[in-house]
Amino acid sequence: MCLDIDTDRIDYANLLRISVRCGDVVLTKIIHSSILKLEEEDVYLKNALIAAYMKLGYLSLAERVFDSLWSPDVVSYTAIISAFAKSNRQREAFELFLEMRELGIEPNEFTYVAILTACIRSLNLEFGCQVHGLVVRSGYSSYTYVVNALMGLYSKCGLLEFVVLLFNDMPKKDIVSWNTVIACMVEESMYD
Repeated sequence: MCLDIDTDRIDYANLLRISVRCGDVVLTKIIHSSILKLEEEDVYLKNALIAAYMKLGYLSLAERVFDSLWSPDVVSYTAIISAFAKSNRQREAFELFLEMRELGIEPNEFTYVAILTACIRSLNLEFGCQVHGLVVRSGYSSYTYVVNALMGLYSKCGLLEFVVLLFNDMPKKDIVSWNTVIACMVEESMYD
């Protein structure tokens, strides 16, 4: 029995992981040029390139790869939204989140964490509340790391009651959940 596996694809993805581990942007660019020579656009490999450039600290190159995609998917959007959120380019993160939704690309749990990170960093409670509604409607309100991001938003905005409500409703709490609620309560008690 023969498996139909594209070894080039696997090799390129593994080479990108190695280039990131070595911190070698030159090797990453060489791999990038080889990927561009492939006959068809490969979203998987371009997503891997976006991630590699982001991890190496080359957001402009990651952005260029994203912009070259004919049909970016949820992974593409999530990666670049996350990069913008972490690079204090929240406005662009918000715009891309809205763009992906307009295109009918449904956010996943990682997308929600990325956009909530942008909300936290910009203290954009209004957008964050809208995202919270989407999280509930899309069924991600039981995902611990999504709820942790929501708690982080409400905590940064000084809304202890929302943090406690989310915490109490969480089916599974982790160390981040506990730390967030404790820090929020300590912060609140300092101002009472």
